[in-house]
Amino acid sequence: MAEPKIILFPELFKKEAEERACAYLEKWRGCAQQIVGIFQTLLGIEDVLVFKGMRYLGGGVAGTGHTCGSLIGGVFVLSMRYGLDIPSDRSKPKEPGEEIATELVKWFEAEFGSTECRTITKVDLLDPVAYKAWRESGGNEICMNLIAKTAGKVAELITEHG
Repeated sequence: MAEPKIILFPELFKKEAEERACAYLEKWRGCAQQIVGIFQTLLGIEDVLVFKGMRYLGGGVAGTGHTCGSLIGGVFVLSMRYGLDIPSDRSKPKEPGEEIATELVKWFEAEFGSTECRTITKVDLLDPVAYKAWRESGGNEICMNLIAKTAGKVAELITEHG
C-alpha cells in the first residue's frame, strides 16, 4: 500500500488523485470506474474484477442520469478502505467507515447541488443527439471537474481518517 505518501505528503496524495482524474478521462469509460481505478492504483489495491464491475455505474448508472458515478465510485473506494472484512453486528451504532462515506455524500451534494447525474450535467445521456451536442459543447469538462474534485475529496478523507 502507498501509506507513506498518504501520511507524509497528504497534499501530494490529493494532487495526484486529482491529476489522474483528468488524465484518465478518455482512457477509462465512466466516472465510477475512473474514481475506483485511481485509488486502486494509488493505494495498491488493484483488482481487475472490481475495476470491471464499476464500468456501467457511470452516467448515473448505465447512462440513466441517476446517482452520479463519481459519487458511487468514491463511496466504493471508502468501502474498500474502511469496510469490515466480516459481517458487522447490526445492533451496534454506525461503523466509522459509514460515517466517512456519509461525509462524502453530504460534501458532494453541497459542492455540486445534487447527487443526480442528469441534474448536474443537464443532459440526457441516453439521447444520442443531446449527448453528441453536449460533448461537442464541452460537456465533458463538467465531468472532468467533478471527477477531479471528488477524487480530491476522497483523498482528503483517506488522509484525515487514516
